[in-house]
Amino acid sequence: MAAYWAFELSESGTLFTLDLPHDGAEGICVNRYRSDGRLVWSRLCDENLIGEMDLAPANGEGVYVAAEGARSTGNLMVYKLNARGRVLWHKTVSYGKADLTLRAVSTDPEGNVYLAGDFDRIGDNEGAMDRNVFIRKYAPDGTFAWNRHLGVPEMDEQVTDMDVAQEDVVFLGGYATPSRSRTMEEAAPRGFLFKLTGHGKPSWAL
Repeated sequence: MAAYWAFELSESGTLFTLDLPHDGAEGICVNRYRSDGRLVWSRLCDENLIGEMDLAPANGEGVYVAAEGARSTGNLMVYKLNARGRVLWHKTVSYGKADLTLRAVSTDPEGNVYLAGDFDRIGDNEGAMDRNVFIRKYAPDGTFAWNRHLGVPEMDEQVTDMDVAQEDVVFLGGYATPSRSRTMEEAAPRGFLFKLTGHGKPSWAL
């Protein structure tokens, strides 16, 4: 029995799933099912991808898949597969030595794909590490569009969800905790919700 990490339905009822290879090999399997439950195809994206993963349907019955790399520590990979499961393009996301964690993948009606997560950032206080948020956009043909970092010094932020209303109108939610709290009250998580417009610029925050 497969252990499904993620699944998404396209507007036509096609089901895409992510799971691990049944033979115990490293990597992730991307599967496409018809609306009646019949398997159309199964593809292994990359044997080095075993971390956090997510997917989102693309226009034309394709799918975007993003996952963390196992051997390339700290990197993320994003793929676009067409309706037959062929890889159209893939990109590597890396912020130097920062450790990236994927949290969400989403698309807009125009077929652009957005990746969101968090990463370690070197702080100003004796080299301390803060965890901040990133969001990144690619066009349907794989062209890099923009990238945005969000965060407050001496706070650890983590993304929990993302939704895209239309092109470049993104809602991003999560929570933050102090990086160096002294009491349990100080350590209590505080929720946040951003509305981003333009090239990921915050329009408002809650």
